[in-house]
Amino acid sequence: MDNQPLISVIVPCYNQAQYLDECLQSVLHQTYQNWECIIVNDGSPDNTEEIAQKWIEEDSRFRYLKKENGGLSSARNAGIEASTGQWIQFLDCDDKIASSKFEKAQPYFDHNDVIISNYQLFDDTGYQEDYCNFMGEKLSYENLVLRWDVNFSIPIHCAIFRKSLIKKKFNESLKAKEDWFFWLDYFIQEPNYIITDERLAYYRLSQKTMTQNIELMLENEERAYSIIYDRLDDQLKKSFFTTRIHYKNSAIKSLEILERTNLNLNTKLASKRYKTLDSFLRKFGL
Repeated sequence: MDNQPLISVIVPCYNQAQYLDECLQSVLHQTYQNWECIIVNDGSPDNTEEIAQKWIEEDSRFRYLKKENGGLSSARNAGIEASTGQWIQFLDCDDKIASSKFEKAQPYFDHNDVIISNYQLFDDTGYQEDYCNFMGEKLSYENLVLRWDVNFSIPIHCAIFRKSLIKKKFNESLKAKEDWFFWLDYFIQEPNYIITDERLAYYRLSQKTMTQNIELMLENEERAYSIIYDRLDDQLKKSFFTTRIHYKNSAIKSLEILERTNLNLNTKLASKRYKTLDSFLRKFGL
């Protein structure tokens, strides 16, 4: 392992113990050996601790950290603080990674600061249709500001980040959109990156979880827009308005279609998204 930099895997856990074994198994099966995995129990009321203890006993590379509930960002930040690796892999406890993910990233470590793979959706029935909408995109601070959620977004466990470039941690005041802020804080430093078109990360779909996550995201979306707007220069502010107006118009079209087809849940979520965008833009007379 002399030529293998240490990769710290950070697994935040809250009330999803039923998925934890599958997640940690994907770490244990890595063909790349020099890793540590920090299981962060964010005050979970289920049997997360019992499952975590089992994995710690099986392999000393697993570590366990228990804290009071503070949310996903707080748990990830605690994992960053406890990590000792040169590289960081975030992995939510209901997701998983391919056994070759670390090994295939290794050749890029010397000349890059973030290595990003493609991903695959899956659920309890198996793997789903592809949802790979960031291939071929240029990643830059400006593009991440303007086009996140409009043209692309990237699940955070697709990436392996150089720890020394993590200058700012996750925004604990946000209950959604925290990934977006993390990418922005990382890419404002203009890191070297590479994207590989291999599905080495797996993102779990769960109707209940997705619905909860989308509603939480929409509740926090306007606040996230406002925080981002305040940090932009005048030119980027104008461009930010343009893309969000376009997004609002797209939301109107989606809402009209959904209302005609009587898809009540999706209609409700689309309506919330439209209202969020409309409220944000109206603050500036748009």
